[in-house]
Amino acid sequence: MATTQSLPASAVLGCPRRDNHLTRKKKLPYAREDPSPWMHERAALLTNLLADEHGVWLPLHIIRAELARYLTDCASLFRISRMEAQLLVTDAMLHASARELANQYRPSTGERHRDVY
Repeated sequence: MATTQSLPASAVLGCPRRDNHLTRKKKLPYAREDPSPWMHERAALLTNLLADEHGVWLPLHIIRAELARYLTDCASLFRISRMEAQLLVTDAMLHASARELANQYRPSTGERHRDVY
C-alpha cells in the first residue's frame, strides 16, 4: 500500500506559493509609513507657520486632528467628500488656521484656554 503525502493546497490547486513567515517583511512600529502624505505635508506646513509667525509649538497629533476636523466640517457643510474638501485647504486657510490656533493655545503650557465673552 502506498503512503500518501500531504501536499500544501497551493501545490494541489496550482496556485503560486504564498509567502511564509520567513520571507515576509516585518512592519516595525517605529518605521511606519504615513497613511496620508497630503495630511503630513499640510500638518508640517501648519506647524512651521505656528512656530515661525506666532511662536507657538503644538504636537503634530493636535495639528492633524484640527486639519481632519476642518476637512470633515467642509465635507459635511458643502456635501462633498473629504477628498474634494482637500482642495479647500489652501495656504490662506492655513494662515488663518494658524492665527486661530495661536489664539486658542497658550505658548507656555500648550493648554487650551477659554475665550471669555
